[in-house]
Amino acid sequence: MLAEASPVGDTYLLIIGPIVVALAIVLWITMTIRAAKRRARADKARDTLPHRGPVQGGVIEGSPSQRRPS
Repeated sequence: MLAEASPVGDTYLLIIGPIVVALAIVLWITMTIRAAKRRARADKARDTLPHRGPVQGGVIEGSPSQRRPS
């Protein structure tokens, strides 16, 4: 006989593998839904300056020689 009926490899991985993948997908979807429902708090955002590159809250960083004339 050229082919054997017994599986090659660990059989417990055939059972545990899909369970782990399914749990990972459920966890990912749950975390996505919880993050989508959470609202951003406006009172915490007021204390920080926006990150807009070299211009931080209206203050231009660097010397005048680094800026081009318009």
